[in-house]
Amino acid sequence: MTVPFPLGGAAQQVRDRWQRRSAEAAWAHPTDWWDPAVDALVEAVADGRDPVVPAELLGRARAEAGVGLPESLDDLAALYRVVGVLVPPFPVLRAFTAGWADAGVAPVRTAACEDPLTGLATASYLRTRLGEVYRAAVADAALVTDTTALLVLDASVATADPWQRVARGCVLADCLREVFVGGEPLVVLGTGRVGAVVPRDEHLGGTVARLRDLVDVRLALAGLDRVSRRPPRVWVEPLPADFDQALALLTELAR
Repeated sequence: MTVPFPLGGAAQQVRDRWQRRSAEAAWAHPTDWWDPAVDALVEAVADGRDPVVPAELLGRARAEAGVGLPESLDDLAALYRVVGVLVPPFPVLRAFTAGWADAGVAPVRTAACEDPLTGLATASYLRTRLGEVYRAAVADAALVTDTTALLVLDASVATADPWQRVARGCVLADCLREVFVGGEPLVVLGTGRVGAVVPRDEHLGGTVARLRDLVDVRLALAGLDRVSRRPPRVWVEPLPADFDQALALLTELAR
């Protein structure tokens, strides 16, 4: 581990509080948290200077260290909460995400079944999991359409800015992970569209309403309400009885 240099003054206090908060809430490997780019961003934020360039440098450093984008963004948010800002400003999010993406190592360090930007499963992985679901249904003499459904969350609108799309996708992914904590497969279905394979039970209607409200609030807090569908669409897509028809459904949802 590289030992951080003392900063002194307000910047030192901000860095110490940020590191503690990340260790408590987000960072999986506390000994690998510090990087020189951390200090550059801390000093800019503490001194009231433009943090965009330091944010891009830190995003690049996190990607080069093999840290996924969701964990990196959680850590960035922890810094801004330390200084009393609930959500990082959009220009900072954009620069940080651009730096992370430009490093170009995430696809190499991430398993093929995982989307490198959101951390959700890919459509390819979903096809594999659905194949397992349908085979299990045959073995149990059950109908998939009676037991399992695909919950779809869609906040997509036409936008020319790719980084706004990335930030929006990360918000959707975080909301899915917050609502679904029981090991349900959570997947990327398309640009601005994600989903979860869920059991059809009496709680599903309440889950849909909760997810819709949560996403609506989080998009607004992130400053993405103007580049997102408001309110977001959340619906339950029944799974067909036949696996080939289910694959056709996934193709349609990805468009």
